[in-house]
Amino acid sequence: MAAKYELNEPDVVAETIDKEAVVINLEQGVYFSIRSIGLYVWGALLDHHATDDIAGALAQRFPDQTAKVNEDLRSYLKALLDERLIREASTDGDLHRPFPSDDLLPINYECPTFQKYTDMEALLLLDPIHNTDEQGWPHTP
Repeated sequence: MAAKYELNEPDVVAETIDKEAVVINLEQGVYFSIRSIGLYVWGALLDHHATDDIAGALAQRFPDQTAKVNEDLRSYLKALLDERLIREASTDGDLHRPFPSDDLLPINYECPTFQKYTDMEALLLLDPIHNTDEQGWPHTP
């Protein structure tokens, strides 16, 4: 489980505001809300921390939940990959970024999750901006 991951660009865009990440899969037309431990893991993944290091950081914070942390992290990564929000990192570079703030973590352990929303699927798929090339949109004659 020592893999590193990155955002599945250009099909996925994400923005973290306050204590929530909003992630949009432009190809599928769905969006996601990620908070709490899920946001902590999300931030660590996008900062290219190895999954073993993320599991270790969570196990250190919640020592009585080590086995559950490892199992939940595997499930969470699988869900992120199944939704095509992340992919294995194309480079093995070490960014040396710190882990996300412990302020994102609750007092008691909870499984990392995300919420999936499909209510804007038709609008996101119809949006002409997400199907642009390097010239952008709109094209001037």
